[in-house]
Amino acid sequence: PLSIIQSCAEILRKQEPLSQDGKELVQDMIEEVHRTQDVLSRHLHPERYLVHEIDDVVAFCRDFWKRREALLETRQITLTESYPPEEGLFRAQGIPEHFGKILDNLLRNSIEALPGGGQIAFCVSVDAGQVLITFQDNGPGLQGKPLASSEKPGGKGLGLRLAHKWLKKWGLETLNCGTATAGRC
Repeated sequence: PLSIIQSCAEILRKQEPLSQDGKELVQDMIEEVHRTQDVLSRHLHPERYLVHEIDDVVAFCRDFWKRREALLETRQITLTESYPPEEGLFRAQGIPEHFGKILDNLLRNSIEALPGGGQIAFCVSVDAGQVLITFQDNGPGLQGKPLASSEKPGGKGLGLRLAHKWLKKWGLETLNCGTATAGRC
């Protein structure tokens, strides 16, 4: 099914007159198909992917937010991004798909905490050779409640617990869900 979606998107890109936005949407669709194919391959053949590293954390994060611009706009959430002024690649050990899911879980949590819109501040900085990622929204936070708690009806706090589990598995510092979320790698 992914190959069919990719083929159709390629045909659209080559044969149909598209606006610039349309071209970007088709390109995003093709990139998501590639990403999904990679996720499936990693799931079906984990032995091929023993070493996991995010080659460029800044590029990964910028791409993550670029792909979510429309979502943020429809939810009336303003994003402020900050990245290191230094040039160079900032690498991190970890599975890229899991890192993306961590950011998605944090974003979903923020969206649910900001039903009428709000602000998210996302910062990647470098301190003593370590990359620090901070994700903060202007929602109410957990107000000192445990990570496994949830304020939403039927919520079980699984997204934040899963993010915390992956961070710990990678040997990163813990997730702080009071007013900000951060991890060092």
